[in-house]
Amino acid sequence: MRSAVNIRTLNIGEDILGGHAVHRIVYSVEDFLFYRKLGVLGLILFFSGMLALSRSPLLGILGIGILGAMFAHMVELQHQCLHYTAFKRRILNRFVGVLLGLPMLVSFSPYQALHFRHHKAVGTKEDTEFFDREYFKLELKYLLQHLFDLKRIFNSVSLMFKSWLPNFALPNASKIATRKAQQEYQIMSLVLTILAWLSFYFHSGIIFRLWLIPLTLVSQPVHFLIELPEHFGCESRSKEPHLNTRTVKGSWFSFWFTNGNNFHVEHHARPSLPIDQLPQYHDYCSLNLEYLNNNYFEFYRGVFMSKWSK
Repeated sequence: MRSAVNIRTLNIGEDILGGHAVHRIVYSVEDFLFYRKLGVLGLILFFSGMLALSRSPLLGILGIGILGAMFAHMVELQHQCLHYTAFKRRILNRFVGVLLGLPMLVSFSPYQALHFRHHKAVGTKEDTEFFDREYFKLELKYLLQHLFDLKRIFNSVSLMFKSWLPNFALPNASKIATRKAQQEYQIMSLVLTILAWLSFYFHSGIIFRLWLIPLTLVSQPVHFLIELPEHFGCESRSKEPHLNTRTVKGSWFSFWFTNGNNFHVEHHARPSLPIDQLPQYHDYCSLNLEYLNNNYFEFYRGVFMSKWSK
């Protein structure tokens, strides 16, 4: 029997994006859907890892590329855990969310706190979750800075070292949040230590092929390209989701790979709506979206065409 907490009814006719027609969406958190996503992820990680360790240069590059893309995909899955819509139990959302963030060194609890502030502050000057989209410039220096965000990686590594100190602290974080973050950074450091030891023991470049190269050369740029369309070019000083956020309709592949992040207006309008029901919500409110692209190629073509035409 499902808990009433996990099953709710959304009256689209009364919703801020729903227009005049009245439709009802009964939505609930279904654990098996996320287990299925994890199963697919596990298979891809296994086979891409085997390719990355192949002696064939071409297969190795292919494996590293897929691994890096999956690291970015894992952060999108982690995002669902942040909202407690992956599993019914909150503790399971955090446990799996912590593991999903390991490859890209994204600590669950600080990310969750920052992301929830983003939902509240989007459309205001206080919104600084990913990067300052209002002042972001499509110039080579800025693109490289965000495509290969080494500063973020170094900051995460620094926090891993600091997490073993008794005076570990995070700015603007409660004692509970700080303690959780400290545990998560310690887990990261232990996992990386084990991976480094295995690489040294077997005299192989396993830590480079299975983590460092995919992270720096693939997952960082892919993550940036997934995140940029969310609010870039929208009305940054409006607090209305259909004005400050963009939806990219995309295909089944983009929906799977971004884990529903393409339906971003819908997500901001209803953050507690499970990811898998965002397409259904989109069908009812698509006519009211100010910023809507058919696919990611269309978005990036428009962005760079506008830049080059100046």
